[in-house]
Amino acid sequence: MSQDTVTLREQVILKDAPGAHDLIVRHQYTPPTADGKPEDDPFARMDMANAKWMFDVLLKEYPGHLWRTVYDGRNKMAYLSIPILMGINKYWAINLVTDYLDDKLLIRCAGDLLQRYGLRPRRFELDPFLDAREKHSALVVPTREFPD
Repeated sequence: MSQDTVTLREQVILKDAPGAHDLIVRHQYTPPTADGKPEDDPFARMDMANAKWMFDVLLKEYPGHLWRTVYDGRNKMAYLSIPILMGINKYWAINLVTDYLDDKLLIRCAGDLLQRYGLRPRRFELDPFLDAREKHSALVVPTREFPD
């Protein structure tokens, strides 16, 4: 079964807040497949727009943190992560059937995620991030557990 990810575009976001830094953001899409062939996805535009909205909210509320956001309308799930700390296959999942995803819920989930890694909410600070990466990074050591 093919899971070929398509890069739609890349953009540069220049530092615009204390604690932020310049970012290169990649917008990607992985089409659903059946029998190894890509299927038409009626959710594609909505998913990309919602993932971008999620990213924009997190970037504004927590400048400088390197977020990954995924919206899956077909399966009614939304995901956020900090891949450098969590690895590439671990996420904070939000069930869109049981939870109404708005700015407030998204900010709360992201804030909880930062706290678990010992990072201060709001802007990015290098020393606590480097400490969290050394202690917890599942990108470096995939068997590391998510901190309590």
